[in-house]
Amino acid sequence: MKQKLFLTSLILISFVMVFSCKQKSKEEEKQSICDFQNKFSLHISDYFYGMKDTLKLDISDFNVKYFEYEFENDSTVTLHLFNYSPEEKKELEESDVQINVELYARKGMKIQKGEYLYHEYENGLWSRVTISTIYGVVWFNWSVGMPKQGGVTIDYIDEKNICGNFDLNVDNPDSEMIGRVSLKGPFSIKQ
Repeated sequence: MKQKLFLTSLILISFVMVFSCKQKSKEEEKQSICDFQNKFSLHISDYFYGMKDTLKLDISDFNVKYFEYEFENDSTVTLHLFNYSPEEKKELEESDVQINVELYARKGMKIQKGEYLYHEYENGLWSRVTISTIYGVVWFNWSVGMPKQGGVTIDYIDEKNICGNFDLNVDNPDSEMIGRVSLKGPFSIKQ
């Protein structure tokens, strides 16, 4: 009987130690990968599709003042990054921007670290990114013959944290549907 009790106790202690080490290593992994700073830039010009007026933005260091992050399920994540606080702003200005990021997994895959190419539905992982402004919504539109738009690379993701890199760019100033739109650099969110 004592031997059974000792063995059960030993198993429980081992389980607790392994579980706590696993939790610690996951936290260490997150800290080593994510610096939890946002250092990305946003540039928009010559984009007129669906806009109420001419918009030209050149934000070299996007300052995230507010965010919304939802890990909806194992195949859908949404992230909204604002350079203003919606609670504090009653009237939006031309420089007030909301970046909307949607990440999707399909074909039996789950949301994970990896590359989420823009509107590449046939891949197991893909993204949709738009930019909401005072004049309307900006898309990374594309036409045949142009380089692909790029995407979002995720370095770490869980239910409360996400970090990665934006690498989206379209450049066709002769087309008002495409214009010049660029979103580049690292981002991180920690709740």
